[in-house]
Amino acid sequence: KQDEFTPEEYGIQQSFAVQCASTTRPTMVHLYKLMRAYINDQNIERTATGQPVLRWPSLKTFQNRINSLPAFFV
Repeated sequence: KQDEFTPEEYGIQQSFAVQCASTTRPTMVHLYKLMRAYINDQNIERTATGQPVLRWPSLKTFQNRINSLPAFFV
């Protein structure tokens, strides 16, 4: 069984997934790269303060999350 994400990790993933509904129509891969960069930046700060690092999903998991958004939303 795949590890479940923390509520904080899930929230970050969702905040990037919903950006697919933008009028600029960013690609899933682009949003995934932005999310990974954001999490990496967060982890630098978290490591410095002794907090646990955040994990990110695989690209496939992230794409599945976007594809599961309601059609009327996207």
